[in-house]
Amino acid sequence: VKGMSITTSEGMAAYAKLALVSGVTGGVMAELQGGRFGNGFVSAGASAVLSPIPEVAAEGAAGQTVIAAVIGGTVSELSGGKFANGAIAAAFQFAVGRSIAARRTSEASGDGGGDPIPEDLSGVPTDRLRAMMTSSDPADRVGAARQAIAYFKIKVPGARYELRYDGNLKYRGLTELNGGLSVTLGPPAYRSWSQLGATLGHEIEVHVAQFTVDGPMGGKPGEYDRREVSAYEYNIRQSSRFGNSQPEIEVMKNLRDYHLNRLQGNR
Repeated sequence: VKGMSITTSEGMAAYAKLALVSGVTGGVMAELQGGRFGNGFVSAGASAVLSPIPEVAAEGAAGQTVIAAVIGGTVSELSGGKFANGAIAAAFQFAVGRSIAARRTSEASGDGGGDPIPEDLSGVPTDRLRAMMTSSDPADRVGAARQAIAYFKIKVPGARYELRYDGNLKYRGLTELNGGLSVTLGPPAYRSWSQLGATLGHEIEVHVAQFTVDGPMGGKPGEYDRREVSAYEYNIRQSSRFGNSQPEIEVMKNLRDYHLNRLQGNR
């Protein structure tokens, strides 16, 4: 349970849930190998709680899996079971955990960049804010985005997310579900005040809301495109709210149609 301390009530609950799920998996694996469910349960459950150790002790997946297996086997022996059964169960549990983590990092919705819209900062409310929008300091960029959120009254009641800026991001915006929700803005979002507002609305009022209400995309066919169609439909409807120019609206329509065609299987 990365980033969570076992000394807190939330951390204790998370580690208890992790140990229970992992323990059941380990128990079933042990029985399939001719061992006892109880020994596999204890071994895999304890190994799950100790799971941060392999990632600290080794860099590669193979080395981490070996360390997890040794921990699981040792715990199994200490609890009266067989080393081999505990090692196999722990290695399996660790591999499953890595797979789930990798899938979570892929849970992202990005607002496409690369459109040929020239920069126009004439609509930025103040000179100070205009300077923040062009600053090389990520903190200034995030500060400008926060002011745009307040200016355009962008919000999703009850949703929590981290706001970031990445100067190397090719997208206008990217919403990710990776342990927690984050919204990252790229340089294309800052081409105009209206573009910044529309990007923040796209990411926060649509994608953050989708992840909060609907949960992860989970690899469901067409789910990514379905969510993007909804987000660009939102942008088109809200274009007057953000003051988007006609070229900006045309880009929104083109991206909406692109994802709609993909969703309908035309591409």
